[in-house]
Amino acid sequence: MTAMGCQRKAPGPQECQRVALRVVGVTQGWMLRMPRVRGMIDEVTVDCLTRPYDRELVRCIEETGQSRACLAEFRLRKTGPAQLERKESPDLPESR
Repeated sequence: MTAMGCQRKAPGPQECQRVALRVVGVTQGWMLRMPRVRGMIDEVTVDCLTRPYDRELVRCIEETGQSRACLAEFRLRKTGPAQLERKESPDLPESR
């Protein structure tokens, strides 16, 4: 029996690789032979481990398959709506 306080909050390497496969859209084994696909998987896996992604994001991607929407929600949770808006539109003039 594991204590709840000891449970990892961030996904581990295997979970991150599973998430990366879904984010990249790998549906067939042959796709893993493509260097570009492998590079994208590595990039998402490293991002998942170093950012790190949270369990809510991992669950969203695994349950819905909507990786873009899940990642957008994750960014919003981490940065807040005001900062996300500022980052996406830095060249907009201030309203008077």
